Amino acid sequence: MGWLLASKVFNVPQSTLIRHALKQNKVLAPTTKGMGRYRSVFTYEMERELVEHIKILETRLFEFTRKEVLELAYQFADVNNIPHNFNNEKRWQAKNGWLDFDADTRTYP
Repeated sequence: MGWLLASKVFNVPQSTLIRHALKQNKVLAPTTKGMGRYRSVFTYEMERELVEHIKILETRLFEFTRKEVLELAYQFADVNNIPHNFNNEKRWQAKNGWLDFDADTRTYP
């Protein structure tokens, strides 16, 4: 069965079939995936360290709101002299909107 017939039978674009058959369907690793025009403040290891710190504190009955997690992220970046786009006055909100930090839904292998 050729590309054209397969695309008509399975109702899939011909270019998609060719790309998958030739294994040219590029999938980016989670650490290299871009965030559009924004760049990540923390590396994967630093973010993982921050998440582990938050989890340890939560086992000791500290509960964190989103604002408190963002404050911890600001403090972490400030103490480690990491260039960031946090608002230095509020110490938790990014200059161009909210920081994209969602520790609860981020999965780690």
